[in-house]
Amino acid sequence: MKSHLSEFGFKLFAKPKGLCRKVWECDFLGIFMKFKVEIYIGSGQERYRLQKDDTWRRVGSALTRNYPSFDRKDDYHSNDRLFDNLHETKPYLSIQGKMELGGKEYEVDPIEKSLSTFFNSVHIKPKVHRITKPNDFYTAELEKIIANGDDNQDNALILDLNGNFKLINRSLIDESTPIAVRYETFCAGNGYVGLEASADHNFINDTYLSMLEGWIIHLMTDDLGIFQDGRYGNKSESELRQELKHLTEHLV
Repeated sequence: MKSHLSEFGFKLFAKPKGLCRKVWECDFLGIFMKFKVEIYIGSGQERYRLQKDDTWRRVGSALTRNYPSFDRKDDYHSNDRLFDNLHETKPYLSIQGKMELGGKEYEVDPIEKSLSTFFNSVHIKPKVHRITKPNDFYTAELEKIIANGDDNQDNALILDLNGNFKLINRSLIDESTPIAVRYETFCAGNGYVGLEASADHNFINDTYLSMLEGWIIHLMTDDLGIFQDGRYGNKSESELRQELKHLTEHLV
């Protein structure tokens, strides 16, 4: 770990311009987190990562780390371009027109949406590059967050990039907000936050397992903003935690 950190010349991040306009974004100051930019061809049959010289290196072919095995092409290379914050990735996310990858020309995020254009176009997105392992979380943390919530506003329940539950005013979230997993919005006055909601065991357990599912997807893909509006699987908590343990062991 020491050599991995020193490779990046790590020190506490200086405050980047414009990044900390919103309170929760300040949590990234002093936390070892970087970002990278990748391109998917179609559904991810090919994937490329931005390099320091603005070329693109082909990495793993799937959208994920191929759990339970791991594609070594996904490993960090010293020429991979890393960014200190999401704002710095924006120029690469706004690329338009056509680009060549692997000797073939593709259209970037075409306006026309069809099955044919989808599989013959590319999609650019930012991803997390972890330097340290994330925190672990349990239902107790979720109960506390829900109990202290304000039901007079629309609330977004999120897991930040370090695995911490937070409730954020929905109106403050935009595409630049660094979120790992987000649950469906708790609309004001519906009773999904507050002491009574935190005492609802079924609600807390279902929400927790849904967010745990989303967290696993986030760790497998490095994707941001995984959206959960309920459970998508039927694995038990112990089964999900076994997956989480395996994934975490392979991080950094």
